[in-house]
Order: sequence, then C-alpha cells, then structure tokens
Amino acid sequence: MKFFKMFILTLGLSAVLSAGNIYNVNHYHPRSEPNGLYIVSFNYGNYFYEYRVYCPSATVREITSGTWGKSRKAYQEDRVRFRNARVVREAVDYACGP
Repeated sequence: MKFFKMFILTLGLSAVLSAGNIYNVNHYHPRSEPNGLYIVSFNYGNYFYEYRVYCPSATVREITSGTWGKSRKAYQEDRVRFRNARVVREAVDYACGP
C-alpha cells in the first residue's frame, strides 16, 4: 500500500512539473529593441501573460497589463510564479529555440 501511495504521488508531481499547457503563443521583435529581445504572449490555463524575453541570457520580465515585473531568469520565473512548471521556459523555447 505504501508503494502504491508513493506511485500516485509521483504521478501527480510529474503532471505538475510538465507544463505543455501554454497555447496561443505569439512573439515579435520590436524594431526599437536590441537584437535577441522579443515580446512573447501566451495563455496558460484561463490566464493571459505577456513577457519581454531576452534570448541570449533567457532573461524575462512580465509586462502583462502594462505593469513591469522583476527581471529574472526564465527558470526563476517558473519557480516563483508557476511552482516549477515549465511555463515561461516553454515560451522562451518557442521564441528563441530550444
């Protein structure tokens, strides 16, 4: 029984850690910005997000609703906002390539 509970817990954790749930992903490069910087927008669950993404360093800043968030690495943003799910990193991969 203990093994069964651990197995179910592991399956649940795997489901949380694998995002693959972003959709309507769009990105563009603003002319006035340096090369490698993109604006990326996407939906995750029922929410819309927009980020500035600097590809060479995978640094992101949330700009949803015109409010600028903190500048962080993509993995840090995922840890802080999405409980380590690969949400922002997936959007960065989309814009910058894996």
